[in-house]
Amino acid sequence: MFGELEERYSKWERQPDMTPDETIRWEVPGTLASKNLSYFQMPPAWIGPTPNDTELANPKKGLDIVICDRTLSVGVRICAHRDGVFQFDFREWPEGCPIDIPLYTAERNKPVPPHITELQAKAAQHRHKCAVVMNAHLACMSTALSKVQRHGVWIRQVITPSSYFTTHWVNGVRQLRGVVVTYDPVLAYVAANVGLQQDIRKERTRVPIHIETVKYSFDLLESILTSPLADLLLMTQLLYVAAVNYAQHDFPTALTLAWTVCEKLLRIRWDAYIEEKSYVSTGTDQRTNLINSDRRKTLTGLDYTASVMSEVLALAGKLNHETYLRLTKARRGRNGWLHNFTPISDKMAAECVQTAQTFLQETSGVELLISLSHSSRL
Repeated sequence: MFGELEERYSKWERQPDMTPDETIRWEVPGTLASKNLSYFQMPPAWIGPTPNDTELANPKKGLDIVICDRTLSVGVRICAHRDGVFQFDFREWPEGCPIDIPLYTAERNKPVPPHITELQAKAAQHRHKCAVVMNAHLACMSTALSKVQRHGVWIRQVITPSSYFTTHWVNGVRQLRGVVVTYDPVLAYVAANVGLQQDIRKERTRVPIHIETVKYSFDLLESILTSPLADLLLMTQLLYVAAVNYAQHDFPTALTLAWTVCEKLLRIRWDAYIEEKSYVSTGTDQRTNLINSDRRKTLTGLDYTASVMSEVLALAGKLNHETYLRLTKARRGRNGWLHNFTPISDKMAAECVQTAQTFLQETSGVELLISLSHSSRL
């Protein structure tokens, strides 16, 4: 595209009848946003019953069907395909619905029209939110496998705009588009194996995921997306990515991400405590305000660090003692790493991720049991 524009510029510049003040304009094509986004479950899995030998002999018949689906109350529709493809339709979700960019006329030496840049920024935000939802679902799947099937599965993939693809049905045949093998290693695997050309010989090694497990993951994602707790969706993704970093032996990053969630939850607890102490009853239906705006600004400012908040909350009985001890240990580990590069051990990182999951459940009522494991290969 850029080469074509340069060629068009050079042709215009060579025209003898063009005056120096004449404006050069050209049309920039619009873009249509994808109507659905998909990811492939890793490690490879069968959703529902494991196919028999007859089905495996004809992999194009019945192995790519939608075997379980759900439309969440926020408008997100999810379809689980039998071969492990999860398809998300965000068109009815206001926070992540597709944003089309219309055709516009560009002028040389002039910025892109403001309405176009605004749409481009909004489209990028929506794509990010969609990826966050898909990562949160991966966290829900890991939890569902632990809760329903009592099965821990290693986790490696993180959904990004470079690793998701789109699913289309043409004359009853499913097509996966956007599987560019140079973008992400998972896409290379999908290109080679989603049609069962390679791993058909290893069909029994695929993880069997029960339909009940998938339904549990949908229920859990629903509770996350509809929770009144601020930023629960983002915290779920952070915990999932922390677990992925743990699996990759990046223990400092795992601990730092998990501590970020802990500190956010501490702040939520602290704000609730300040609100509770803001007024005192002075009679029937009468209250006296004890914390004015200036005092509230001080109490919620930078002087009240995570250390101070956890100490006060623990003394006030708003933070149980065991959680307080584990938060203190995690905070010191995080500070040691950020300020002095003090090494973070496997055990310390795992404890911090587990502490964050427990603290999240205590605060929101949502239970996450994201699998924590890492390879011991040399």
